[in-house]
Amino acid sequence: MNISFEGKVVIVTGSTSGIGAATAEAFAKAGADVIVCGRREDKGTVVVEKIKENGGKAVFIQTDVSDDSSMDHLVEEVVKKYGKIDVLVNNAGVYKSFAFEQIDMEKEYEEVFTINVRSYIYLSKLVLKYMLKQKSGNIINISSVGALNGGPGIATYCASKGAILQLTRSMAKEFGSRGIRVNSILPGLIHTEMMPEGGPMDQIIDNMIPLKRAGESQEIAHPILFICSQYASFINGASIVIDGGQSA
Repeated sequence: MNISFEGKVVIVTGSTSGIGAATAEAFAKAGADVIVCGRREDKGTVVVEKIKENGGKAVFIQTDVSDDSSMDHLVEEVVKKYGKIDVLVNNAGVYKSFAFEQIDMEKEYEEVFTINVRSYIYLSKLVLKYMLKQKSGNIINISSVGALNGGPGIATYCASKGAILQLTRSMAKEFGSRGIRVNSILPGLIHTEMMPEGGPMDQIIDNMIPLKRAGESQEIAHPILFICSQYASFINGASIVIDGGQSA
């Protein structure tokens, strides 16, 4: 199976590290023109340089998904440079943990839902304008197994990720007939900068994950490529769990 994205333009939000960076690198390796975006220019530049060193094509556009004007600028720059957008991976997210009774509605709640939900809707709306003209496109929304399982101290985070499942299903039904597929990925515990190492985390992994390990970012990136490829052309509105069996 040869998956190629030659000639395709791919935006990956939150791609300066972790799952986003691995996804950007994987698309570039498959031949895509990749737009790496995030708030940290220094980290984004490192990802772009790595892609170019491996023969790929990428640019960095500084983007804050909590700011509408920043997302407007992102899409404007991409269309100006490439003339189209083939794939959007809504990956940028924030994880907050605090007791339910301590939720600050004006701070933590607003931040989590602005980044984890509102930005997905807003950026998808901007990108769909061009995908609908092309009558083709793929949108991947990164959710979490927290959308299925919930957990103490992470109610706001889990609620935001649950919202992404219904957003994905609704978009898939609305735009499938117009050539655009929309799917969501639900990662479990993945080795990223947000995941603590050792101690209690090792115990959680041993007790909860049948494979007895956390996943790697590439183990999320590669399924994303498949879902956006011609080999997955009948997959639409799916919620794909990648968690080593944690939620089985």
